[in-house]
Amino acid sequence: MKRLFGFLIVILPLALATTPAPAVAQGLSFLCKRGAPCVDLHHREQMTPFPWTPDPEEEVLLQIVSPVADAQVVFNSENHGVLRIWAAAWVDPPEYAPYIEWEVDAIGPVEAEITPQEGPAVEIVFHGLPENNSDFGAKTIRARVRDASDEVTVEVFFNGLARNNPGPDMEPNWVYYWRQTSAAQGIDFTYLPAPSGAPDPGENRVIGRYLYDADRIELYDALVTLSCSERSPGVYAWSIDCFAETLRHENWHRQELKQWWDHRTSGPADSGADPADLPTWRYAWRVHVNRGWLVDRDLDMVPTDVELTVPGCDPFNPKSCPRRPHPDLLDLEMNAYWVGWSWPLDSVDQEDWAAGGKQWRR
Repeated sequence: MKRLFGFLIVILPLALATTPAPAVAQGLSFLCKRGAPCVDLHHREQMTPFPWTPDPEEEVLLQIVSPVADAQVVFNSENHGVLRIWAAAWVDPPEYAPYIEWEVDAIGPVEAEITPQEGPAVEIVFHGLPENNSDFGAKTIRARVRDASDEVTVEVFFNGLARNNPGPDMEPNWVYYWRQTSAAQGIDFTYLPAPSGAPDPGENRVIGRYLYDADRIELYDALVTLSCSERSPGVYAWSIDCFAETLRHENWHRQELKQWWDHRTSGPADSGADPADLPTWRYAWRVHVNRGWLVDRDLDMVPTDVELTVPGCDPFNPKSCPRRPHPDLLDLEMNAYWVGWSWPLDSVDQEDWAAGGKQWRR
């Protein structure tokens, strides 16, 4: 017995010494067969075995637990914009957790950086907003290990008031991206934070206007923080709908004012100011001296001869023409509101990827 025990002690180390060294791992999603090296099913390369021998017949279950399906994620307001998504998955048997692979759709040309490259929990980071509004929206996150896989879809948005889009003019994101949509329809406009001379842009409640002297439509940040005027009780445009409605309203002013005044030696009284904002004597004096007040007797920016052809308009009353939606509005507004209100609400929701906008609140 003593001699046999000594023999076993000598032979066992020799057997271990002759075991071949494992190959270096090159990837994931592989199967190991007993007595043979592991093979990557995707790359077909020799692999390092699992620390245990998986059973090829064993069912592997995998589920992404974060983010949840249809989660809404937003680029931050940092320079160029950064989007971070934390992703995690559950797997059974749990021994497979370190080997979970992840994949994420690109956001336009912007590819994701995934850290670590595999495991049960990773950070997905996108650096830089895309050029196109159409690049936002639904993006799929996928996880897989061995023959198990799962995926979830998230929705990607931009911060509307941030100024970190790829455009050269440092305009807010809502201006840059909505200008590309069908809501704009190629209508040219100029962006300003607030009307020139506004004492505090944060208190501004003007969302847009047309300046005849400069032939310029201006839109302001209040457009995305407020809503447009009520079309009917409880019905109003907001977000990208308010953008579309305001552009059409102001563009109609542009068409009418140019039609009414471009052929005249004098233009409208003051397309850049509401008469209510100026002392009456000062406003009347400016019109009388510089513009020719006889052309527009009631100073409502609608020429007298035009008002004489519109039933219900009184050329001596600046608030007389029909179709004005509010009695305090000048006759100038008798058509513009209705043109703006012809914009069909909810018709371009699928193009609104501003956080807090139409897609965000659906």
